[in-house]
Amino acid sequence: MNKKLLWWIFAVSSGGKVRARILHILKDKPSTCSQLAKELNLTYQTIRYHLAILLENKVIVSSGDTSIAIYFLSDEMEGEWGEFMRIWERIEKTRKTIY
Repeated sequence: MNKKLLWWIFAVSSGGKVRARILHILKDKPSTCSQLAKELNLTYQTIRYHLAILLENKVIVSSGDTSIAIYFLSDEMEGEWGEFMRIWERIEKTRKTIY
């Protein structure tokens, strides 16, 4: 997985924070779209949108059909977790300084 891609998905594009929160949940436990929506207090449609971006970029994978799919981190993302955390810590540090 490309470091620039991780920056784009989580730092540059809008919705990066939501996608990062999804990843943190999936790192701990595979989840369905409904479970993610409930845990993040967001609509099902919002979560589906972000899952589609993560799937398209091979950050996550799914098992089952879309109505009952369970989402997991991809093996590639598991291998890049340390890089993701470095990016996320930098983003959070920047946000705290700006705000």
